[in-house]
Amino acid sequence: MYITSANKEKYRCTIPPITAKETAGDVEYSGPSPLELLEPLFFSTTCSYRIESYWSYEVCHGSYIKQYHEERHEKTSKLQEYFLGRWDQQKTDALKAKYAQAEADKEQMKYKKIEGFNLPYLELEMDSGTICDLNGEPRVTKVLYVCYRFGKNEVYSLKETSTCNYEVIILTAALCTHPKYKPQDTEENKISCVPHGESPRKPKALLQQEVEKLRQKYQQLTVCFAGLGGLCLVLV
Repeated sequence: MYITSANKEKYRCTIPPITAKETAGDVEYSGPSPLELLEPLFFSTTCSYRIESYWSYEVCHGSYIKQYHEERHEKTSKLQEYFLGRWDQQKTDALKAKYAQAEADKEQMKYKKIEGFNLPYLELEMDSGTICDLNGEPRVTKVLYVCYRFGKNEVYSLKETSTCNYEVIILTAALCTHPKYKPQDTEENKISCVPHGESPRKPKALLQQEVEKLRQKYQQLTVCFAGLGGLCLVLV
């Protein structure tokens, strides 16, 4: 189709055909289960950390989650720490059985909205944490493992969803080999345009926008303060 800009520049554009992909049901998969893919992480001595303004968090996968704060005063220090949940091999075995039954019953996957995308996740509920002063119950944390192929098991988010109940999202590459945990690829359908007749390669208005963006990006703002001997600051 032909498109004309506001400056009467003409371009011939090719719009690609868009065809919806057919889904052929469940993808055949005979590899390790989602939990088996995560298990090597549980036996690792490496923990994940999240540092905030007051509290710090230590997530030792397959073991525990801890919240702590250390105050130092010259020669003394005071440590506050609370376990937000614990995990062990017995819980891993029980969860394996639960997921195997869910697979057999073809239960629906659970999804979490992250950065605008609904992503499947594997959930561990770490319980038996430090007793909460507010409700007298052990602290509990739901740990959601989400496939991210560049993930290094880092803490994406950590929040208290209700009194002494928490939710942690972990970005991990370990789940990405399982087809059910892979994020759906979003494909772009590019429209290619070429100038028609004597029109320039790019519309004049588009070139002006690109030049303006570059100017704003590299523009230096010089601020001079009167009465300070002509002192100027250059802000980039």
